[in-house]
Amino acid sequence: MITRIFKLTENARIGSNKHKTPSPTAGAHYGSRLGRFGTWAVLSLLFCCIVASSGCGGAAGASGGTTPAPQFSLGQGSVSFPDATVGTTSSTTAIVTLESVGNATLQISNITDSDFTDFPATTTCPLPGAVAPGSSCTITIQFTPNKSGALSAQIVVSTNAGNGTISISGNGAAASQCEITPYGGSDSGITPNVPLFIVYWNTGSVPVTIESINLSGDYTLVDGTGGPWPSCSSAPFTLAAGQGCNVYVDFTPVGSGTFTGVLNAATSCPAENLITYTFTSTN
Repeated sequence: MITRIFKLTENARIGSNKHKTPSPTAGAHYGSRLGRFGTWAVLSLLFCCIVASSGCGGAAGASGGTTPAPQFSLGQGSVSFPDATVGTTSSTTAIVTLESVGNATLQISNITDSDFTDFPATTTCPLPGAVAPGSSCTITIQFTPNKSGALSAQIVVSTNAGNGTISISGNGAAASQCEITPYGGSDSGITPNVPLFIVYWNTGSVPVTIESINLSGDYTLVDGTGGPWPSCSSAPFTLAAGQGCNVYVDFTPVGSGTFTGVLNAATSCPAENLITYTFTSTN
């Protein structure tokens, strides 16, 4: 009876899932299935990671996780010119490079110059137009002051990545002008031995030095009186702003015919450092 009950009890446990005790063989089979499932799960997860890191599939993967955006760089944000005489163009030229440094096309809508008169600028950039990533264009700026004193301006670059500004400055130096003007006679038909006076007149706003005076041909420099200004001193001499002096030229021909002569004055005027006056006479 004990044996039967034991057997009956054993059979009852085997027939009921609730009271079933797995045999060693069944446990091994179950563990094998679980192990295969875990291996596939790990491999699947690893595969997904590899796909994601390789950039395959999806909008984020196509750009490596970075949204395309235009950006630009200006080689310099400010330009300072050396002093230049009013009415002249500075020998210094500024070239500013604009580079597209983003990963999307840079669209340039406009480039404006707040003072094109004193700071004229040109550009190789397309207006309007596009600059591809890694490409560049240039903005060339010059300084031509039309008035004296401190001058400034701005060049603004308008793009789809925002605006960029180049600040410009320079100083316009007052022009110093010298002028030789004949009074009381003309440059032709000069009567022999009747001096003609020529005026050196500083019409600028700063002092000017007459460094040398030279006269060629059948003409000579003589002392004289009667002109609108006192006689000039021997060169070199300096004329203050608005000051003038007279140089007297006499025609002393040898023989007959047509005669020419040239009066040269070397000065410190930046805009006119050599003043030339030509005489033509007949005897």
